[in-house]
Amino acid sequence: MQWLSAGDFFGERALLTSEPAGATVKVWILPSKKPLTCYCLDRDAFTNLLGPLQDLLSHVVEERAHGPDVHFEHLKTRGVLDLHISTFGRYKLVTHMKEKRSSRSAGAGGGGRPFLLKCVRKGQVEDEPAKLLEEKRLLAMCKEVPFCLALIGTYQDSGELYFLREVGLGGDLKSLLHKTTHEDGESLLEDSACMFYAGCVIGALHHLHDMHILYRDLKPENLHLDDLGYPRLCDFGLAKELPDGGKTFTLCGTPEYMAPEVVKHKGSAYPADWWSLGIFTFELFVGKTPFEDDDPFQVTCKILKSQIKWPSYLDHRITHGADLIDNLLQVDQHKRLGSKCCLSPNGGKSSANHFNGSREVREHMWFHENDFDFHQIEAKEFPAPFIPRGAVQYEPANIALSDADPHAMLWSKELPTLLTDFGEDVSAADIS
Repeated sequence: MQWLSAGDFFGERALLTSEPAGATVKVWILPSKKPLTCYCLDRDAFTNLLGPLQDLLSHVVEERAHGPDVHFEHLKTRGVLDLHISTFGRYKLVTHMKEKRSSRSAGAGGGGRPFLLKCVRKGQVEDEPAKLLEEKRLLAMCKEVPFCLALIGTYQDSGELYFLREVGLGGDLKSLLHKTTHEDGESLLEDSACMFYAGCVIGALHHLHDMHILYRDLKPENLHLDDLGYPRLCDFGLAKELPDGGKTFTLCGTPEYMAPEVVKHKGSAYPADWWSLGIFTFELFVGKTPFEDDDPFQVTCKILKSQIKWPSYLDHRITHGADLIDNLLQVDQHKRLGSKCCLSPNGGKSSANHFNGSREVREHMWFHENDFDFHQIEAKEFPAPFIPRGAVQYEPANIALSDADPHAMLWSKELPTLLTDFGEDVSAADIS
């Protein structure tokens, strides 16, 4: 699936191969209501005006099939992102200066397509380089997932490792929640908006669990809005591949989003992600998590009790979304919505596939009675509640950038002398 805007083109494969065009084209109507004008060229006119098709278009077909070929030396740093702090490393907004500019990127402060560059000093992970390799492998597995920011490439030099990703220039969902919350804490998100963002996350977990990936760090900060306003998972630093029937005993994640089985070290699996979905959906409605507290011990106690207190101002707005949350925030995994198909009574492997957990959540009456179409969400045919300002023009109007990078390596030359992909050979550097 390709998302196109002014100045882009489509249908080149039919011209190159003489095959009938097989694409379905849908027009996305922006709030500006500007009309769409589409110009058509047949083969003869194209060749007479622009030259041989093969030379002009073959690289476009290749890029759309396998992604852009980006060389590190062609990346220009535009700033350090303040919106997101990763488990390891930091993020920069960069632009690929060798990519042909179009009207879509003409206003992007110097041109070029923007990307997200995660930078990790090897000294930070010298004891556990396998974590970075696992993150790289899982990101590669999720390249075609529409609710994840795709991995474009990885690089390394003598001191740092780099992950080049797609970027969501709409900012992170946490920032949007702050903008839509009154000073008194009252959330302004409508029920339909909460349903949209929850539906997108369900779609993401549907894909991840189908690939045996446990995400373990679901929260608004880890969801970045693309140019259509759709949230997409960003950080995979805590994600883990987990076979059916398997468990992980690692205590990790953000405390307010942790499931009871995680904080009790009893072993967790896919149901822990569905618990986090319940916390996430509550935060959409209320503007804060249900078990937050300044005392970490009290956070744990509240999680284990799982007594949800809804603000009184929501009494007139409470919908079946509250029932969804109640069913997701069940302390007993076997009673938790989305978990009944992936756990057997004795805690072992069930004959049902973990994939069915998402189906159980999708069939909840909150979605069913509102005729919520998950296929439309998957195809990004449903208008998002908020269209990020400037994101269609690749302008970072919704994210905070800093010029200074206090953790950057100091090199004797403008670029490191060794820039290669990293794999099993990655090792820690002696960094002072």
